[in-house]
Amino acid sequence: MLKINNLTFSYHDENIFDGFSLEIKKGDKIWLSGPSGCGKTTLIKLILGLLKAQKGKIELGNLTPSVVFQENRLLPFYTVMQNIELVGGDKEKVKEILSVLGIGETENLYPSSLSGGMKRRAAIARALSVPFDLLILDEAFNGIDEKNLHSTIDCIKKFTDGKTVILITHNPEEAELLGAKKIEINN
Repeated sequence: MLKINNLTFSYHDENIFDGFSLEIKKGDKIWLSGPSGCGKTTLIKLILGLLKAQKGKIELGNLTPSVVFQENRLLPFYTVMQNIELVGGDKEKVKEILSVLGIGETENLYPSSLSGGMKRRAAIARALSVPFDLLILDEAFNGIDEKNLHSTIDCIKKFTDGKTVILITHNPEEAELLGAKKIEINN
């Protein structure tokens, strides 16, 4: 279970969270919704420990996170498979995930030869290939066309059964396809 209790955080003089609390049960799929700049990505960075709260407490329990950031973060001098193996992805599982995502033929290609949507799916494959209990998807579907969006979300659902998922998106269709419950973030 992920617990956020009385979280306070600000950038310089701009207050982002003031006494924010949230509890996410194991296996929940939630959609963090809200206007740009309200603190959704900041909340993810706080959960991951990339930022430190000024007050309050975040407890991950025994959840091991895996993340798809807004940026692909693929190293250009490594192939898709090498990028995924760098984070400890099991080669056979990676091949299965790439195939389900419709990009199985990309494993030996470098990111520069991939389309934007293929790079996004490679980043998603990387996140799904490592052991995790909590999957964080921060605008993970940007650049993926409608046809591939459905199969990508189906793949995520397949590999997150019983796991906790936090989705950040401005597209309600993505949250609906994932079956995520909406939580409004509003500073």
